[in-house]
Amino acid sequence: MPSNLDYKSIREFRILPRNGCFYVEFVYKLEAINSDVNPDFVLGIDPGLNNWLTCISNVGTSFIVDGKHLKSLNQFYNKQVATIKEKKPQGFWSNKLAAITEKRNRQMRDTVNKAARKVISHCLTNKIGTLVFGWNKRHFGSSNMGRVNNQKAFFG
Repeated sequence: MPSNLDYKSIREFRILPRNGCFYVEFVYKLEAINSDVNPDFVLGIDPGLNNWLTCISNVGTSFIVDGKHLKSLNQFYNKQVATIKEKKPQGFWSNKLAAITEKRNRQMRDTVNKAARKVISHCLTNKIGTLVFGWNKRHFGSSNMGRVNNQKAFFG
């Protein structure tokens, strides 16, 4: 059990089966924190590949969240899956594939959570009250940049 939880504040336990494992989610109530952000201060976020999130604000601050690590995790996962599925029938699945998929999903979720934390912390520090995230339908999936770059562009 996690040592940093106040067990009196836990409202619900959820046990979730996923890929041959069980995960426990702790649902607890937190008090809302009021912050003195200004809705006129804006942070624009542009998603990309090597520069995963390029963030620029109208208060003179900017930062970049590097995407090379995320790309390499995904590329290694794709390589492992291709090796395991080599010379296997269409739709082949195994316990090994389930294990590496679960590991990759945990790594991706962790990376996304850390990036979101960085963005929110930056906004609170600089009193930024509005986020604008640039996204289009088929943003990466339909861009045709060649066989090699298409694999890098789509994290799915």
